[in-house]
Amino acid sequence: MKKKHWITAGLLLFVAVAVAALVVKETRTVVDQPETSAVAPAEAAAAPAVNTATVVAYYFHGTARCMSCKTIERLTNESIQNNFASQLKSGALQWKVINVEEGDNRHYAGDYKLYTKSVVLSRMENGTEKRWKNLEEVWNRLGDEDGFKRYIKTEIEGFLNQKG
Repeated sequence: MKKKHWITAGLLLFVAVAVAALVVKETRTVVDQPETSAVAPAEAAAAPAVNTATVVAYYFHGTARCMSCKTIERLTNESIQNNFASQLKSGALQWKVINVEEGDNRHYAGDYKLYTKSVVLSRMENGTEKRWKNLEEVWNRLGDEDGFKRYIKTEIEGFLNQKG
């Protein structure tokens, strides 16, 4: 009986150490990146035409991508393509998938205070970022594809319909 308890305790310890190692590795990929960029998020995105507003929907990820990360990208893309085709075509909405571990993209981690894979909306007006939001709820809605897509749609509509 004691042997069974020792084996169980050993296995639990092994799992705890493995999970802790994964968490540390995951947080290091974004947190340890230097915030050396003097470029503001507004300057990092392409400047829209004069006197126009543009919403940029970003999906930020790292090089290593789990199933959940790929699902977030897929569902966000589907929601954008299905609900905002005309805005994409007109340029009122842009959709960008960016690996923050690649050299020129590292500044986004600091610009948007990223600590994990994220969907971020940015509203640009006359070349200046007026507002941005990290859609952190995407992680809580992974189990509900329709709810996830509605969440993305609602948040983007709010950014597109914002006045001044």
